[in-house]
Amino acid sequence: MSSLGPAELPFDQFAEDGRLSRIISVQDKLDSGNITIGLRSQSGVVLATEGNEQYALRRLYNVEGRIGVAVSGVGSIGQTLVDIAKTECSSYCSNFGADMNLRELQTRLATYIHGHTISSVIQPLEVRLLCASYEEAGPMLYVIEPSGDSRGSYGAISGHGCNLAMNRLKGINLSSLSLEELAKESTVMSYLANEKARIEIELGLIGGSTGRFELASPRLLTECHNHANMVMQMLSRSDKH
Repeated sequence: MSSLGPAELPFDQFAEDGRLSRIISVQDKLDSGNITIGLRSQSGVVLATEGNEQYALRRLYNVEGRIGVAVSGVGSIGQTLVDIAKTECSSYCSNFGADMNLRELQTRLATYIHGHTISSVIQPLEVRLLCASYEEAGPMLYVIEPSGDSRGSYGAISGHGCNLAMNRLKGINLSSLSLEELAKESTVMSYLANEKARIEIELGLIGGSTGRFELASPRLLTECHNHANMVMQMLSRSDKH
């Protein structure tokens, strides 16, 4: 008998821990999807996503120049949510004459995503969003789950091999790292999660110097890949001893 997908599972079916079975099904799919990483320090935030041929749609987006969004899960759903985010920001600016901050935006996105979990007619959205900005209060990183739950974070990892990457994250003091160091560490974690696959990494950064979310330069990307390769070689040698 084939397994039930999230849309087929009864709306009111709960697991033993109290979570909706539909949400658990979606989260399990996300845990086997594209690797997506967000790291935050006092210097800013870095978002990294896996960008190989299997994932034709973009996974890293810029919203109004000030907010970065990384998508884990179904790319087309992520793209739709980014379009909604852009519309919300534009409407807010028109109504209030000011830019919408990330805390407000992530609340609105989380509410929209949550709406797909409380109806038996539509299915939960198979997506997890990592959102980054740098505002007056400093760097911010939010994770929005397919349930609509959201939380602030210093380090978030989603996708296939996330446990391997998380093990490295637990041993790192992120708060003191520069943006370039964050970018290099996110690349190492991506390599750890995908050690048997040749992957391309999309990197985006936002810091206090510009307050703008920007893609990593070719120079920084090269440095990140070189650093990750060096770390992987060191880990391989240590495993042999």
